[in-house]
Amino acid sequence: MRQVVNSYAVRPAAVGDYYGLDLLVRWREVAALVPNLAWLTMIILAILALSLSTLVRSRNAYNEAVSRKARTADKVAQVRQENQSLRRQTDELKRDPKVGRLAAEQRLRLVGRNEAVIAVR
Repeated sequence: MRQVVNSYAVRPAAVGDYYGLDLLVRWREVAALVPNLAWLTMIILAILALSLSTLVRSRNAYNEAVSRKARTADKVAQVRQENQSLRRQTDELKRDPKVGRLAAEQRLRLVGRNEAVIAVR
């Protein structure tokens, strides 16, 4: 094709353009310009970044597990203390009839034999 002023020349399509071979050839040319030490440095930096991100995530997961364990231990201690208190109250109710009568009057609103109920509005 003959070039004319104010026009452009069209390059004929090669077989390699259709299969990406031209791009591969260009990539190899660019890669050859970068020294091997630079590639090695980039790979090492990428591995280091991945390692650090994994370390940070694992530490966060560990700290979360430790805090959950502490919260669970606090809940267990609280429930044990409440259980012990209820056990003491149950033992008192079984041993002392006066305590049992007072508990029945308060909780179940029972009335003794010689007591009268007066409704006040």
